[in-house]
Amino acid sequence: MASPSVTRWGSDGDPVALLPGFGSTVAADFGFLGPMLGRSQRVIGVDALDVGAPGQDVLSRGERPLHLVGYGAGAALALRLASGTATVSAATVTLIAPVLSPSTPDIPFLSAPFRALRPEAQEPVIDRARAAAELAALNGVDLLARAASITAPMLVIRCADDALAAPDDALRLVDAAPDARLASVESGHGVFVERPAEVLALLTRFLTDPHAHPAGTSYRAAAA
Repeated sequence: MASPSVTRWGSDGDPVALLPGFGSTVAADFGFLGPMLGRSQRVIGVDALDVGAPGQDVLSRGERPLHLVGYGAGAALALRLASGTATVSAATVTLIAPVLSPSTPDIPFLSAPFRALRPEAQEPVIDRARAAAELAALNGVDLLARAASITAPMLVIRCADDALAAPDDALRLVDAAPDARLASVESGHGVFVERPAEVLALLTRFLTDPHAHPAGTSYRAAAA
């Protein structure tokens, strides 16, 4: 397998790894978030990374623990990386719009309220075949067990109108992990189209002070 494509922003600060969503890429998902975080952090975006595959050393290289940020399929990957025995050392873990159970990508990623407000908005362009394979490979029991083994501070960002995730997927992850908190954003699964600034605010606050909101608490994006 070829090494994954890597995108970098910034050169200083603690390293942040961005893992894209179902059938997507770093450029598509993190085109706003990556450069903004790169103002104060060293950011590494990695496309289509498989645990144990060539290219994983991109993340395991270096002395500092990583802040893992995974969206959709990337959230499942972040859990596998952070809970593995020979993968990466996680400083924090952020799961954005996590999904625990197999589903289909042939549903709107954008929420109905957003589409009514912005009828010109386009659905995110993804590789539907790859997205379907990534969704089919999900194992909620395994992911919950991995979450339970992660002691690093965790932030789970729930998208309130996410049609891809079951309503309690994010809650189950927060309940399973020993040091997790839940933040909610009013959006569909396509949160980087609908609410990119809110995700940036939530993530920036968490990276600056992971325990600003104690483990087990729940809050809205406006309270970041």
